[in-house]
Amino acid sequence: MNFRWYRIALALFVVALLVGCGGSGGDEAAQGTAIAAAIEGTLTAQAPSPTVAAVTVVVTPPPPPSPTPLPPTAVATAPPLPTEVPPPPAQSRIDLKADGSGDYATLEEALAQAPEGAEIHLDGGVYSLAAPVTVHKSLSLYGEPYGTVIVSDAAEQVLKFEGPGQFVVDGIIFRHEGSAAANVVVVLGGQIAFSACTFQGGVFDKEANYGGNGLFLGRDTQGQVYDCEATKNQAEGILLREQAQVEIARSYLHHNEDCGLGYFGQSGGTAAANSLFHNSYGICLMDTAAPGLTANISRFNAISGLAYFGQARGEARENDCSFNEYSGILVQGQAQPTLVGNQCFANGEIDIAYYESGGGSAQGNLCSTDAPEGLYVAESASPALSDNLCPLAGAAVQAGGSQVAPPSYNPIFLQGHGPICFNRPAPAVDAEWQTSAGTRSVSPGGSVELALRNKWGEPGESYPITVRVINPDGQETSAETTLAGDEDAILIYPDDFGGATDLQGAYTVIWEIEGGFVACDGFVMAGGAGW
Repeated sequence: MNFRWYRIALALFVVALLVGCGGSGGDEAAQGTAIAAAIEGTLTAQAPSPTVAAVTVVVTPPPPPSPTPLPPTAVATAPPLPTEVPPPPAQSRIDLKADGSGDYATLEEALAQAPEGAEIHLDGGVYSLAAPVTVHKSLSLYGEPYGTVIVSDAAEQVLKFEGPGQFVVDGIIFRHEGSAAANVVVVLGGQIAFSACTFQGGVFDKEANYGGNGLFLGRDTQGQVYDCEATKNQAEGILLREQAQVEIARSYLHHNEDCGLGYFGQSGGTAAANSLFHNSYGICLMDTAAPGLTANISRFNAISGLAYFGQARGEARENDCSFNEYSGILVQGQAQPTLVGNQCFANGEIDIAYYESGGGSAQGNLCSTDAPEGLYVAESASPALSDNLCPLAGAAVQAGGSQVAPPSYNPIFLQGHGPICFNRPAPAVDAEWQTSAGTRSVSPGGSVELALRNKWGEPGESYPITVRVINPDGQETSAETTLAGDEDAILIYPDDFGGATDLQGAYTVIWEIEGGFVACDGFVMAGGAGW
């Protein structure tokens, strides 16, 4: 547009406006002429004719807006570049088959190509990964219960999710094979939901102090792990580190070389109704970890059912820490837990022990009547004790607390947990008894091998054995067999037991010879993958 004529027109408009407002025509005309002359002078002074020259135009895009925090279910992605032929629309559901005949030939390809928020459904079968895989976007993986296995022998891990974002996994068995140091599944941040999964085969490298965990949860990971299994890992079954805050519930963590469930760093969250058998420690807490622990069953562990180290804290309420080889609950370092209403029976040395500068409080806990040291306080430990039904030993005698005894030997029923046996009398036969019950997790409708062996058994020596199994509702069934020499006497539950049930929960197994106690063990039935 010619801005000179535009401004002259504007001046004439002003003149007309003045005239229309009622002034004398001569005055307005004179004012208009003066305004027009002034504008003309301005145009002449400010807008000289430009000199035309070649100009290079550079188009600079505007700066991007400041990033907006995304919800846990989203990850920012760049828009696709335009192409001559538009790509096909991304699939929100991807179906895979172990023989490669699904939407993608391999799981690696599916994980790489899946769009944000996609669901990947894996049919039953084994999916082998040649190298560790890392996922950086929100995804859901759904397997076929008890039948979908993801396996790798690579170092570092089988699968890793690195947040932010949401990672949902259901019904998949993750297994690491071989000797390379590795965790099985690693999660670093984001929101997770694992259910009915198994984590097996973590390998620990002592020199590098790396690996060995079934499920490693680090950074600020949040979410849930329900109805899962972690077994045969050289370090922890499930390990939380740094600021991870996760709910662990109804899971079976067994036969791990260190802790079934470990909390290190500033980790926390809750653990409820889990079963932790045949680990070194059922649950261990280090550093300043402070989870809430409720109604867990931690039995038959090589050292302790529940152990606090460092400056660990948190509340442990109504847990069953029985039949562990050293202690039911161990508190040492500067740990300050709150122990309320826990039941600790028939542990090898001490039911509840405080060492070093351990403290916190213990209230209303229940121990064995005949434990050598029911509640023991030593060194500089100084817990606050009240209303514990435990024989006291060491400084606990001066610290106070009730010594009221629980009932004599009989199964005692823990609400929601099934029975346990405690205050075990001397065996009816002098022998070194070895038991096995549920060394593998048990699927719904599955069976459990119950075995008893006399390590000192001689050829020709035999005993009639009665095996009593008490289910989570307190109902008892029994079966009989014969133990010969040093061989295993084996019965299958429920096949060999008339009227047996497969209720989910904890079962107690008692072996007897002619009505006299021999040994006690237990197993768990639950509904996770691999049970």
